[in-house]
Amino acid sequence: MTEKPIDIPEGWDIGGNTNGGYLMLRAAQFMREQAQSAVAVTVTGHFLRPVPSGPAALTCEEIKRGRLLTTMRGDLLVAGRPALTLLGAFSDLDRQGQGSEFLRGSPPSLPPLEECVPAWHVPTAEVLFQRVPIRCAKDDRTTLGGHRSGTGELEAWIAPPEGAEVATCDDLLLLVDCFPPPVFDLDLPINWTPTVELTVHVRGVPEPGWLRARCSTRYVRDGLLEESVELWDSADRLVAQSRQLAVEPRGSNTLRTD
Repeated sequence: MTEKPIDIPEGWDIGGNTNGGYLMLRAAQFMREQAQSAVAVTVTGHFLRPVPSGPAALTCEEIKRGRLLTTMRGDLLVAGRPALTLLGAFSDLDRQGQGSEFLRGSPPSLPPLEECVPAWHVPTAEVLFQRVPIRCAKDDRTTLGGHRSGTGELEAWIAPPEGAEVATCDDLLLLVDCFPPPVFDLDLPINWTPTVELTVHVRGVPEPGWLRARCSTRYVRDGLLEESVELWDSADRLVAQSRQLAVEPRGSNTLRTD
């Protein structure tokens, strides 16, 4: 097993809890490097406890090295205790363009970027949403503070992190988890929605430019909800899919969005 000390910087959090996508990005990068592969094809993370900024460590070990995929297992440790445990399959890019193709879905239909507005504003996460800007149609913005459509859906533009012209395949692991939870469009509190499990599938290398996202929650039951995200690049290609299980937000509204 290989171990690497890291530091979790400030500014990737909401209310002191580091964004789950950022944690998955950091851990999966290390796992991919140890696998000596070009891209994470699929990564599943189970979130065991909140992670604050500060010192941490990453560990990983190889489970199986095959002809197409290398499977790795890893952990993110805080004070020696696992806070995130992951299983991922990694590969190179030689498969791109091979095999059959069946596309039932299509990219979200969004207004031009210049006609859109910030998706939400959370005072306790200003740095995060400066690093990863999100823009949506003006009508959709009201679902986070006033009118709610009750559909549990959100479509938005999202920029590559830190103002880059193009998102990397690693970046996709972060970007799928940066949106306002679409469950906020339902008649539920706008409050912390802890992730239990997150799975990300990387489907392609993004072209330069902003990405378009479709986010949805279809089922809330027994205190848990599911959330699905699709990311489409500027060439109308699906480049990432994710699905997560999260805890239903409870109590009164604690995330101010204005």
